[in-house]
Amino acid sequence: MDGTRWIDREWMAAPQQRGGWRAILDSLSRWRDRARQRRQLSGLDDRLLADIGINRCDVMRECDKHFWED
Repeated sequence: MDGTRWIDREWMAAPQQRGGWRAILDSLSRWRDRARQRRQLSGLDDRLLADIGINRCDVMRECDKHFWED
């Protein structure tokens, strides 16, 4: 059996499963982005934080959150 045909057939047979996988991948991507953004935020100095209107306490509060917390 041709592998491409099998993949196409499986892809067409289960659209609801694709949606589930898409949701999982979207969540993982969002969590990775949050972790990266918080890591970068924690590396900013006080002058840069003042430029964007937050202080070190705000940064600590944000960085104390788990990656899955919004």
